[in-house]
Order: sequence, then C-alpha cells, then structure tokens
Amino acid sequence: MFLEKAELKTVADIALVDLITGLDDVIITDIISQSTDLMKSYMGEYYAVDTIFAAEGDSRNLTVLKYLKDIVIYEINTRYAQFNEVLRVKYEDVMRWLENLNTGKFTAGGLPLKTGVDAPEGQADFTIRYNSQPKYNPDF
Repeated sequence: MFLEKAELKTVADIALVDLITGLDDVIITDIISQSTDLMKSYMGEYYAVDTIFAAEGDSRNLTVLKYLKDIVIYEINTRYAQFNEVLRVKYEDVMRWLENLNTGKFTAGGLPLKTGVDAPEGQADFTIRYNSQPKYNPDF
C-alpha cells in the first residue's frame, strides 16, 4: 500500500487517530483506499496513477504522499464532532492542487505521465511574469 497507518504520525497523533476510529484499523485502511482513489481520479488525466501509487518506500513522490496524508487525516477527523479548522484549510489546499493537476494548469514534478499523453499545455512553457498596474497620476 502507498500509505500505511504508522506514517500518519507526521501529520497527526496516532493515539488521537486511534481514539477517533475506536482502534479499528479497517476504518483507517478504508479511508486510505478511498482517499487514494480520489487522488487517482484527479490525477488520472495526465499521470500514470497505477505506477505512482504502486511505489513504496523512498521511491514514492513526497508531494503526493504529503497530500494523501492530509486528505486521510481530514477524512478521519470528519468522524469527530469537534472538527479542526486547520485541517479543513489543508484539505481545501490539497483539492485545489488536485484540480490544477487535473486541468493541466501545472504538473507535479517527477511524476510519470501516462503513455501516449503529452504534458499539460499550461506547463509546457511555464514563466513567471512580473508587472504592475499603471501609475496613478494625481494631477488634475
């Protein structure tokens, strides 16, 4: 599996996760699987999601792993009555990132593309352009 319960310790207290889930590891495994499928559905347009999520250990993409953990912790905490606002904000950030991947606004570096699929057009020539509004002339 791409993510194991023990790895959630970097984003949440495992004792709290166990308390929320009632020490039921099946709940955690199901939430991890559902969250993985959610990410696959967003990333599947351009990326080889089977290859990405089959990776183990140090060969996993750390950005994808981080965002998957955020989704899983958010989903676990939705079971808890006193919800944490920080988790909601992190979840919204993850969903925005996934939507940008899905629409091709940018790519996630180092992720393998699907066979026969070109990089998203929005990423092909990414440049940052700086400018400002026209200067205001206060003279009448």
